[in-house]
Amino acid sequence: MPEPACAAGSRPASATLIGMALWVAATICETAMVGCVRVVSQDLHPLQVVFLRMFCGLVVLAPWLLRLGAAGLRTTVFRLHALRSGLQVMAMTMWFASVPLVILADIAALSFLAPLFATAGAMLLLGERVGWRRGLALLIGFSGVLVIVRPGSSFNIGWGLLILAAVFWASALLVIKRMASSETSPCMTAWATILITPVLLIPAVFVWRDPSWTQWALMLAAGLAGTATHLLMGQSFRYAEASAVMPMDFARMLWITLLGYMLFDETPTWHVWVGGALIFTAATYVTLREARLARRR
Repeated sequence: MPEPACAAGSRPASATLIGMALWVAATICETAMVGCVRVVSQDLHPLQVVFLRMFCGLVVLAPWLLRLGAAGLRTTVFRLHALRSGLQVMAMTMWFASVPLVILADIAALSFLAPLFATAGAMLLLGERVGWRRGLALLIGFSGVLVIVRPGSSFNIGWGLLILAAVFWASALLVIKRMASSETSPCMTAWATILITPVLLIPAVFVWRDPSWTQWALMLAAGLAGTATHLLMGQSFRYAEASAVMPMDFARMLWITLLGYMLFDETPTWHVWVGGALIFTAATYVTLREARLARRR
């Protein structure tokens, strides 16, 4: 899909609509991936499921990696690639472990936390200045977590795993941000795929059960859907500003909640909707605010 020949900030309405549509399509693909993972997780260990997801994703990406070649993998910051991959392994393992433990709506709601943790981490670890607006957004977002988990009620370990997954993914985002000045997006994607897959194989071996043909098909579908999600999201920014596409991200919660209701008879409480809305609103504001400040620099 060619990039529109128009400068950022002067995109026509038609291009913006295409960008918004691509982001919504990405949320549908992500929902399909979550559904496949939930089905397979009912019979296989999460450590095996997360490996199968990455392995099938590697199979999908193999032609592209071969085309990229050695020149596309050249890097001067291999340690940062390794660090990013290690953090992502932790994030993915905890996320996949949570899938059988909570309703899908919880997964969608708490997954919005990553941008908030990334902002907090940039402030605490990188010394970035966070003004009162983003500070208030962080407080609102984290209050949404309290609405969902309701302190004093019975705590679901799946919630804890999702929150930790968001922390590790936010840490990976900080590393990606550090590498962005010297590494291309294809290079970072390639190294992450190459490094993460064999690392995940090690724990998967100890809990391995031979998947059925149906389970292999579902994980291949998950690999395709996960890859399509990243491609569609990246492509959407070629057509529209973040301010146009980010509000579309809430569609992810709608689709995933609908999937949980139709396939797994899950009905989320109002706490999930209110908490998810608070987290999403705060995360969207923080993302847009940081993009606006970056343009001023």
